[in-house]
Amino acid sequence: SGRFPFIDLEGGGSVDGYIAAVEAILGRVDERTKIIPGHGPLSTKQDLERYREMLVDCRDRVRAALAAGKSAEQMKQAKLLGDYDSWSWAFVSADRFLETLAAGAR
Repeated sequence: SGRFPFIDLEGGGSVDGYIAAVEAILGRVDERTKIIPGHGPLSTKQDLERYREMLVDCRDRVRAALAAGKSAEQMKQAKLLGDYDSWSWAFVSADRFLETLAAGAR
């Protein structure tokens, strides 16, 4: 909740699969549902919708930058995900999430 996720690409996970899983959960909850995340505070459907929006926006930004010929290092230097820095935590920073998104887009 409110943090970048760890997506295990090497273990078969994917960014699109992660987003699809979040969307599947959104299709099964309503405004009264209490969501207990693996990390962070008790959440609501609105919180999960905001999480999905962040995931999709970050994925799309990285894909567009890759299509424009940018490397992950160039994206990090340009702070492509800088406005999402508040989603960083000890295990997954904005830069590490960007690296995951770039690697997952290949």
